[in-house]
Amino acid sequence: MRSCSMARTDDIVWLSLDASLRPIGVKITPAAFLGSTSPDWSDLFGGMLAIGASYVVTAQSQASTSPRCTGSVPYALNRIADAATLMGLRVVDHLVLRDDGFVSLAR
Repeated sequence: MRSCSMARTDDIVWLSLDASLRPIGVKITPAAFLGSTSPDWSDLFGGMLAIGASYVVTAQSQASTSPRCTGSVPYALNRIADAATLMGLRVVDHLVLRDDGFVSLAR
């Protein structure tokens, strides 16, 4: 597993939180994970559940030259939230990290 400082712009950082919203784990996957027709949600979220996660925060880098919020980001968030809910987890936020700041897509 790479450290967060080594995440590329095409990576997604998944932060696992316990029931008290304390961070308990982190995983980095390629953004292409979401583009697959059938991502292995059970492997991803199952690992989070195994360490006692109740909540998830995701973060994704985006070039500062990109629009503030492209259509694919909300679509990806909905896909993540739906899969997490089926596995018994709740997505707290999806952060889009940019050179000029960040955007929170909290629901």
